[in-house]
Amino acid sequence: MKLIKQGEQEGRRCAVIGLYTDRMAMSVMQRGEQGSFCLYRRQWEGELLDQQGELDVERLAGVADSFRRLAQKLCCEEVHFCGYGLLRYRQGLREELEQKLGCPVQVVSGLQQARTANLGLFDGQSAGRGAAGIYSGDLSTQFFGAVDWRQSVPLGWRALWKQGEGLIPNRVQEEQLRRTARELLARGGVHSDLPIPRIDAGGFDGVARLALLLCGADQDTTVCLESENIRQLLFLLHNPSLNWLGPLQKAQPQLPQKIFCQLIILQEAMRALGAGQAALRQVWLEDWLEKDDCREKRGIPAGLAGADL
Repeated sequence: MKLIKQGEQEGRRCAVIGLYTDRMAMSVMQRGEQGSFCLYRRQWEGELLDQQGELDVERLAGVADSFRRLAQKLCCEEVHFCGYGLLRYRQGLREELEQKLGCPVQVVSGLQQARTANLGLFDGQSAGRGAAGIYSGDLSTQFFGAVDWRQSVPLGWRALWKQGEGLIPNRVQEEQLRRTARELLARGGVHSDLPIPRIDAGGFDGVARLALLLCGADQDTTVCLESENIRQLLFLLHNPSLNWLGPLQKAQPQLPQKIFCQLIILQEAMRALGAGQAALRQVWLEDWLEKDDCREKRGIPAGLAGADL
């Protein structure tokens, strides 16, 4: 999905706006002599589902339009809206958003999302030999590594949480969530013939925030978690005497659920890959979509795109 075509004049500025169910992210890209680079980033976090758990399309379109107005104030000549699992899994949403926004909305396929996350995690390079990466969003998780290994699974914190109840599930419910995660990973063929000592991971922002809060580190710090650290974080969330849930929920209503489900996904992904450590990094997919040379296939029906292939 190359959003700026080859041969266009240098100095051209465009905004890439990513649509999710729990946030919206924008990268303003500037073309220079050495290619494109990110000039400005902006993120909004909030709830885009209604009380029944259905997408609030009016609110989504309203937030998207506010980002478009900001991009215009920043002198962007082009504004591109891109949707991930949100558009892959809901039939007709793309057309509905295009009608409300009055402009095209591009669908990022699962494999495109995996390629883009790979670029973001490994600074524009392919994963080295023996390296592996994972990116987990609200509705899907991507896996990638050497020898063009790319996989996308419809397993995200939001998709997993639909099966839970309350802020933090009890032990029985947790085991049910684990079984769901394992089944989806197995169905997606996520495994490794040889153990991978460490995986690089993006998208686990809730887990990273909690870990940084506990250790008092700077927000730009890469968070490295051992398997035992993940078990400890799950224990903290299960322990009501520590009073974690109130402050977390006050900071963001869905944050406790998000952290818990991200921990389950990370733990099960590490188990499937035989990894003992995960390095959590911040990745802006929108920085790299413009650099991805795969063009969008508008003719793929949403139902088939939902297979994340």
